[in-house]
Amino acid sequence: MEQIKEKSEFANIIKKNQQKKKNIFIAKIVSICLVFILVIIYFALPLSHVSNIHVSGLVYYTENNIRELSGLKKYDSLYFISSKEIKKNLEKTYFIEEDSVNVKINPFGLFISLKEIAPVFVYNNAIYLSNKKALDANIFTNENELIGEFAKVNSQKCTEILSDPESSIIPKSEYSILSSTLLRLSEYDRQLISYVDYDPTNYLYNFYYLIKDNTYLKLSVFNNVILIDAENLAFALTSDKVDSYKDMISNKDLKDQFVPYSETLNNEECTIYGEKLICRKNDDGTLSYQGKIYNLDSEE
Repeated sequence: MEQIKEKSEFANIIKKNQQKKKNIFIAKIVSICLVFILVIIYFALPLSHVSNIHVSGLVYYTENNIRELSGLKKYDSLYFISSKEIKKNLEKTYFIEEDSVNVKINPFGLFISLKEIAPVFVYNNAIYLSNKKALDANIFTNENELIGEFAKVNSQKCTEILSDPESSIIPKSEYSILSSTLLRLSEYDRQLISYVDYDPTNYLYNFYYLIKDNTYLKLSVFNNVILIDAENLAFALTSDKVDSYKDMISNKDLKDQFVPYSETLNNEECTIYGEKLICRKNDDGTLSYQGKIYNLDSEE
């Protein structure tokens, strides 16, 4: 009887082992099927498509614009596109800086960083871009709307720089800080600026704001790379700040500070309310800027 019992137990052990192996095999099959299903779902989701695009460095273009300029379609798979081809297509676009494009593709999307070039100001009848270069007039005839139409639309938003060959010549060294300043402003704030000129003798930027017919507020800003940068310049030119300057003009207690005088703007005699509100050069040769005194002969 004991022998029969031992055989029965042995048979049960074998049966259990066989069932265990069968269960493991089924689990493997189910796991493989689940993985296969998840892969199919992943490739079906937008997560794996070019529609899942993230772009940094944009000024005027949108992420959809960049996808189109890259030569990609919304439902292209991330695994069948070339980062080199994307980089090549974007850098041959007129308004994206060469060697500024970086492309990364991973399971979570398409990531692009770039430096966009934009029309910023008009000076001596030429439209200047944020990279100091003048806009090629032929660009307006480009059939690609994201190039030709882009140039037309955004050139209309440019700030006009007064061009007086004798007194208002802007050296190219100033183009970058002027472009950076204007691009830091919102489109609304930028459009409030009627004119800009530059006084190379006193290192002054002059920003003109129309108050009423032929009457302007003139903000003179001392420019020195050590003392002032584009961020500070832009902050002083926002609509909120300009409104506060206009309030100062109408303040009776400050009327002696804002004495109107005549000035010619674009061959037209205008009334100007002007003061070096942002920065003031003192009689002793020092510079007062945001409550601090600077010696113009040193970095302090």
